[in-house]
Amino acid sequence: VAYDPMIAKVIAHGPDRDAAIENLDRALADLVCAGPTTNQAFLRRAVTHPEFVAAKLDTGFIARNEEALLGSGGAGLREALVASVAHMLDTRAAAQRGTAAGSGEPGSPWAATDRWRANLESRERFVLRLGDAEHAVEARHDASGVVLDVPDGAPAQLPQDLPPGWRVFSGAREVFAVHGGTQFRLERVVAVEEADARAGGSGNLNAPMPGRIVRVAVAPGDAVVRGQTLVVLEAMKMEHVITAPGDGTVAEVFHKDGDQVGEGVELLRLEAEGE
Repeated sequence: VAYDPMIAKVIAHGPDRDAAIENLDRALADLVCAGPTTNQAFLRRAVTHPEFVAAKLDTGFIARNEEALLGSGGAGLREALVASVAHMLDTRAAAQRGTAAGSGEPGSPWAATDRWRANLESRERFVLRLGDAEHAVEARHDASGVVLDVPDGAPAQLPQDLPPGWRVFSGAREVFAVHGGTQFRLERVVAVEEADARAGGSGNLNAPMPGRIVRVAVAPGDAVVRGQTLVVLEAMKMEHVITAPGDGTVAEVFHKDGDQVGEGVELLRLEAEGE
């Protein structure tokens, strides 16, 4: 606990100091280390700082330049959100195409992945959490493609407005957007509609998206409290926890571990206390 963990060293050389710094910065920019928290972005800011480049270094270097070295200012967040949502949409579409290919009717209109709707624009909302802040991105699907409404910026039309150079990786519940040595660790916030408007937890709970049931955490007859985990659903390479909308009793469970379910499929039914 007395030492910082080291993943790796990055070493560069060149015919002079400026060339070595340039090579080191380029190596740090190209390095992709998704998942673990690293000081990669800090190192890029440090080695390109004018004092470092001029070799004006002492033990007060970081303290003197703390704001420039340690503060990111949220730069790149918009691009990270666009890249992450585009990645999630592509991952889901690929999974749907795979399901359609195995169905024996890959050309069926029901196998389409363009989210087409008759007489109205298809919309869906993605909420991504960075630290304590939540950022909502709305995807609008129409005949021209997908438009993303992103906070603090103009809409992004996919794929032409896809930020270049970003790489996105999916974890169990997180999305890692990486660009130029900077990583955004974004948590997917899944809003499951309450089964009933009342405070009690009665009614049906449905799958918010197609996926595989990883774990059914309750059985018929179990008493549950608001917020308790009922089902864990794996979708788009992430785990989504379906929780009880209120206190109640599990009346029926319609699926088991390992079952594949479609969007909107009923997972279980609750009865509110006193019913």
